[in-house]
Amino acid sequence: MSCPLRIAQAFLLLSLLPQATLAAVSAEEAAKLGKELTRVGAIRAGNADGSIPEYTGESNFIEADKNITPEDLQKLRSERPGAV
Repeated sequence: MSCPLRIAQAFLLLSLLPQATLAAVSAEEAAKLGKELTRVGAIRAGNADGSIPEYTGESNFIEADKNITPEDLQKLRSERPGAV
């Protein structure tokens, strides 16, 4: 293996280390998941003026959107977006 490649690998490894140490959360924050926070950590409550509603999970979606099949997803992926 060449020296520049080893240097690049070492740099990549070292650049990822600080990010891993920042990922820790306290037990208090983890306890909020599913209550004040959604399962992925977003704030569940809406904003004061009501322009962003409270997250209520699946109940925000119409029934047709809850029953999307893999075929429907493939069709959506293959569609080309129109001009914006």
